[in-house]
Amino acid sequence: MKAGIITLYGNINYGNKLQNYAVAHLLGARGVAAETLVPRSQSYPVNCAWRTVRAVQRKMLKGLEKERTEGFEKFSRGIPVRYLLSDSAKRRSKLNYDFLVLGSDQIWHPRAFNLREERFGSFFPPDRVLCVSPSFGVSELPPDCLEYYRDGLSRLEWISVRESDGADLVRQLTGKNVPVLADPTIGVPIEEWESTMSEKRCPDSRYVLLYNLGGLGEEDKEALAILARRCNVTAIDVLDKGDARYYCADPGEFVGLIANAECVFTDSFHASVFSMLFNTPANILRRRGAANNVFSRLETFASTYGLEDRILDRIDPSEWDSYTACDYQRSWKIAEAKRKELNGFIDKFIESIR
Repeated sequence: MKAGIITLYGNINYGNKLQNYAVAHLLGARGVAAETLVPRSQSYPVNCAWRTVRAVQRKMLKGLEKERTEGFEKFSRGIPVRYLLSDSAKRRSKLNYDFLVLGSDQIWHPRAFNLREERFGSFFPPDRVLCVSPSFGVSELPPDCLEYYRDGLSRLEWISVRESDGADLVRQLTGKNVPVLADPTIGVPIEEWESTMSEKRCPDSRYVLLYNLGGLGEEDKEALAILARRCNVTAIDVLDKGDARYYCADPGEFVGLIANAECVFTDSFHASVFSMLFNTPANILRRRGAANNVFSRLETFASTYGLEDRILDRIDPSEWDSYTACDYQRSWKIAEAKRKELNGFIDKFIESIR
């Protein structure tokens, strides 16, 4: 069998690449060859121009950005990619693939502009579309797009979501009760992640890892620096362009950095997930201001796996012991049950189309 995957694509984002790898692995374990599909919603000439511009931009990359991009591309080479630049290419795809997978990641986020009707698999028969834990990333949708979401979701038969807020949105829009399933990165056995990760960029000394997509305020930056000095550890910021060793880490090396850290400070869903999987204490930082409207995915993660006490409003330099102590025994038991639930959902769907 062969499947196409619709997800966010092209971002130099660790979570995006790791979840894409996870979906492909889950399908491959079932004998399904997977390709990531990159559809475009504009006209064919515009799409061709877009690809030309992207190719030129890629060749113009220099220094750190070039090294970082090449690392992500190397990690992704095991998952074939096909661009669907025309409407006819989209229509033909239902002849080339046995089914279509939507997700995971935030493909249903209202700001995912590169996906329009494709995010609901509109070019594929609805009974051959499988939603693998896609995320809205928000708890509320803009009023002007409610009808658009209602129409797109109503046609789908095999819906699952990643967050409870997402299940609420689907129910409000369509009346459907849909399961909240684990992110596919949790569905993959830990042994697979161990074989995928790299410790190449891990320092020899003790360190704490910072991966904060929403940025860190000056107060928290100072608090983290004080904590590092007091406890004789190095504070590594993966997003610091001033440190090429860590900024250029590819997704496998990123997982290695998480696995070997004393603890992790993050507002990232997937950094929190991999911290749990590798028994590294996760300290989940609540985003400030308007950015906090995307926090539902982390709240669902924390409540699902019994990690509500790992959510922080700020960093306190005196709390080293609590930051580096975390018992995941209960979380792992829940993760195992959620792993079986996710895999069961996928198996049931594949059985339905055979």
